[in-house]
Amino acid sequence: MFGLKKFFSAKEQQNLEHDRKAEVAATSQNEKFPIGYDEHLIGRLKDDHGELVRLFTSVIRHAENKRFSKAITELSSFRTLLTNHLITENTKLYIYLNYAYKKDSSTAEMVGHFRKEMSQIGKSVMSFIQDYVRSGITVDNQQAFLRQAREIAGILVNRIETEEQRLYEIYDFSLAMDAHA
Repeated sequence: MFGLKKFFSAKEQQNLEHDRKAEVAATSQNEKFPIGYDEHLIGRLKDDHGELVRLFTSVIRHAENKRFSKAITELSSFRTLLTNHLITENTKLYIYLNYAYKKDSSTAEMVGHFRKEMSQIGKSVMSFIQDYVRSGITVDNQQAFLRQAREIAGILVNRIETEEQRLYEIYDFSLAMDAHA
């Protein structure tokens, strides 16, 4: 942490970092940053990712084993969690990042791309869910459902990895930018 290792123990460094995050979070909630930095946001979003993957894997497993009503129940739970996750990203993550990087056009453009891409993915996934919740999963449409579900699973896993490796790092890096602003 900025060359402080020479002077402070690991625990002291951790406490200093926590204090810095708290200070930035408290001071950033003003007209510059209408939504303050939330040191727990990324952890919550990552927890959501784990639960989303678990639920969607369960949906596929139930459909493969012809437990269609259980698959639909899990699909409905997945929809609820995904909706809440997307709302949190839109109202906490993206709004904060838009303000934090408004003077950095390349980062702001990348954040905008992430947001637009996720909106398109979300619409496609919600349409898929709505279709099957309405019509159900049956022996007749099982293979089509599984083909679409596996394709969606691949897209979601790829998106989750990208968010966690790039977008969430940008969020955390905004603290360093704000501390030097």
